[in-house]
Amino acid sequence: MEFLDTLATHPALFIGSCVVLGLLIGSFLNVVIHRVPMMMDNALRAECAALSGTDDFTAPKFNLIVPRSACPKCKAPISALQNVPVVMLVVRGWPRAGWLSRSLCRAALIALVTMSRARSLDATWQSP
Repeated sequence: MEFLDTLATHPALFIGSCVVLGLLIGSFLNVVIHRVPMMMDNALRAECAALSGTDDFTAPKFNLIVPRSACPKCKAPISALQNVPVVMLVVRGWPRAGWLSRSLCRAALIALVTMSRARSLDATWQSP
């Protein structure tokens, strides 16, 4: 309860916590949005192969955790800091063109919307 009391007495700390939590949740939602359709496709292909009697489809290990995030073009691993798109935009600046600008723009938009929704908790929680 001490932590909640601290958040209640320090509005800036509460707002900062909502912003960080919103960015982290938004980053995770980007992973879910990207990977769940691929996971469903792999499951469907495996089920179709099993029903047809051919076991020629072997689904690669692919879930929300494995494999690590990587660049779609060069397959270079993406660091944990680069997985938070808004931080990447602030640190590296806006990308010039290509897949990075499209995917980073979408990811940043999702993270910002989630952050704003988390920020709205501030108004809801602290209102009388």
